[in-house]
Amino acid sequence: SNISLDRIKFNRAANGVIEQLGIQPIIIANLVIKKSGTGNITLNDSVTISTKATFTNGIINTSATKELIFEDGTTHSGSSATSHVIGPVTEVGNDIFTFPVGGPVSYNPIGMSAPVGVTSKFRAEYKNQNPSIDGYNTNNKAGSFGVAGISKAGYWDVQRIIGATNVLLTLGFNANPYEQYP
Repeated sequence: SNISLDRIKFNRAANGVIEQLGIQPIIIANLVIKKSGTGNITLNDSVTISTKATFTNGIINTSATKELIFEDGTTHSGSSATSHVIGPVTEVGNDIFTFPVGGPVSYNPIGMSAPVGVTSKFRAEYKNQNPSIDGYNTNNKAGSFGVAGISKAGYWDVQRIIGATNVLLTLGFNANPYEQYP
């Protein structure tokens, strides 16, 4: 059986962790992140949101095997430079969705058009690092599209996990005076 919680709210300044000792999936209907100061939450297990996540203040840290997963029809609100996810976010379903991702001090959301099929599954992450660290050649660029350079400050990684739908993506970023271009 699953570990299902109707509503959980994280507040106060201390850092927090979500984990469980068994192997059951963790499902939270309504997750509220309202930390004070620089408090954040780290997922030590994947967490599925079944209704809504509300971001007010605080970062959720995820990793490749410990993701924040949004079920079909799930929403979120309030994402900002001080409240979003650092690490992978997975979205399941056929809805328009904005991945609430960013770096340590920036909100870099990824908007996605609606895929076909309620079982479609996409994973997205903003990586706050030079893409060459992951093997991408930043000297390769599509000159015919007018791309002058590729930022070495960070990049978005979006993967279709299940389904065959091509989607339109909108990449969001905050102006960063420290971005480097070739």
